[in-house]
Amino acid sequence: MRESIQGLSTNLKSPKFIELAAFFILLLTLTSLDVPPIYHTLSILLLVAGVIVTALSVIRPRHYITSASVLTLMALATGMLQFNYIPSLALWLLILIRLIFSDTKHTVSLVLLTVAVGLLSLIFAHFLLPAISLSAKQEDILNFVIVFTDILIVGYHISSLVIRLRQKNQMLAQQQARIDTLVNVTNKLTRFLPPQIWQPIVKNNTKVEVINQRRKLTILFSDIVGFTDLSDHISPDHLANILNTYLDRMTQVSQKYGATLDKFLGDGLLCYFGDMGGNDRDNAIACASMAIEMRREMEVLRHQWRLLGFEGLHVRMGINTGYCYVGNFGSRNRMTYTVVGKEANFASRLESAAQNNQILISESTFNLIGHVHHCQAVGQFKFKGFQDAMNVWELLEPKSESIEQADWVDFSLPGFNLHLNFHDIRNYDKNDITNQLKSALALVEEKQK
Repeated sequence: MRESIQGLSTNLKSPKFIELAAFFILLLTLTSLDVPPIYHTLSILLLVAGVIVTALSVIRPRHYITSASVLTLMALATGMLQFNYIPSLALWLLILIRLIFSDTKHTVSLVLLTVAVGLLSLIFAHFLLPAISLSAKQEDILNFVIVFTDILIVGYHISSLVIRLRQKNQMLAQQQARIDTLVNVTNKLTRFLPPQIWQPIVKNNTKVEVINQRRKLTILFSDIVGFTDLSDHISPDHLANILNTYLDRMTQVSQKYGATLDKFLGDGLLCYFGDMGGNDRDNAIACASMAIEMRREMEVLRHQWRLLGFEGLHVRMGINTGYCYVGNFGSRNRMTYTVVGKEANFASRLESAAQNNQILISESTFNLIGHVHHCQAVGQFKFKGFQDAMNVWELLEPKSESIEQADWVDFSLPGFNLHLNFHDIRNYDKNDITNQLKSALALVEEKQK
C-alpha cells in the first residue's frame, strides 16, 4: 500500500500532469469569459477528455498513448483558439517542451500527429466556429493566466533538469569512486598472478573457467642452495629481506624474457614458456637465456650478501622441454593457473640434481638450443619416478673470443670481486664507473707499497 501511494505521488509529479493542469486552467478561464456558447460546450468536452487523459497519465505515465493523448488535447485547444491569441502560442510552447521530453524513438510520429490534429482543428474552428471577440480586460486576464502558467511549467522543467543533473553528477561521482576502488583492488590482485593470465581477463573480459590444454612447454625450476642452513643462523627479518630481494630480481628477469611465472616455491620458483603459443625453439632459447641471466643476477646478489656477512648462497636450476597440461585447475569457486605433467616433474628432478650455480637441461631442451647456447654433456642420470636413465646436459656461459665481444665479466679472488653486466650499464654512468675503477686501482697500488 505504501509503495502504491509513493508510486502515485511520483506519477502526479510527472511533467505530463503539470502540463495537463495548465490545460485545465486555460479551459476553465476560457469558459469563465464572455465567449460564444459553442466554445463553452467544446471546453467542457475537452475538460472531460482531459480528465480521462489525466487518469491515463497517472496510471501509465511513460506509455506512448499517454504522450500522444496529451499532445492531441493541446493541439485541439490551439486549433480551437484559431492560433490568434497568446494562449495558443503558449500552448505550442508546451507542445514543443513535451516533444523534447518524449521518447526519442516516437518523436517523429508525435510531431506528425500534433501538426495534423492542430491543422484539422484550426480548419474546423475557422470554417465552423464563430470568431472569439474578447474585451481588452478579458484578453489581459486570459493572457496573464496562460503566460503565468507557462512560466511555472518552464520553471518546473528547468528545476527538474537541474535536480536530475545534480543527481547524475552525484551518481557519476559515486560510480567513479567505485571504479577507482575496483581499479586499485585489481592492481593489487594482479600482483598475485602472471601478466599473461590477468591481462586478457581485465582488458578483454575473457571468460574464466576450469579449462586446460596440452602444450609443449619449456619449464624451469630454480631454488637457492644454502638458504635452509642460513635460516638457522640469522634473524627472520634478514632472512625475509634476502628472500624478497632474490625473488624480486628473478621476477624482473622472467618478465624481461616474457616467461609465465607460475609460482614461488619457498626459496625457489617455477616458470615456463609456450603456454601462450609461439615457436618451440624460440621458447626454449628464451628460457635458456633467462636462466643464464638469472644466474648472473644471483652472482651480483651473492657479492652483496657476502659484504653483509651472509655466505654460501648459490642458485641451481633445471630445464626441460615437453608436453604438459597447462591452464586453470580447481573448481568454479577456487582455481589456479599452473602446469601439470611428467615433463614438469622431470624439470624439478633436474633442478634437485644440479650443483651450486649449475643449470642442468634435458636432451629435449638441448636439441632445441644447442646451436645457440654453449652446452656440455654431463652424463646419464637415474631419476626417481623415471624408469630409464636420462641424458643430461649443462648450460654454460656463452663463449666469447675476446674481451671486446663479451657482454659479461665476473671475476673473484679473496678480497676482490668484479662484476660487470654491459647490457645494464647506462651511457651516463660510464664516467662514474671509470672513476671508481681508477680509484680502486690507485688504492691497490698504494697498499702494495
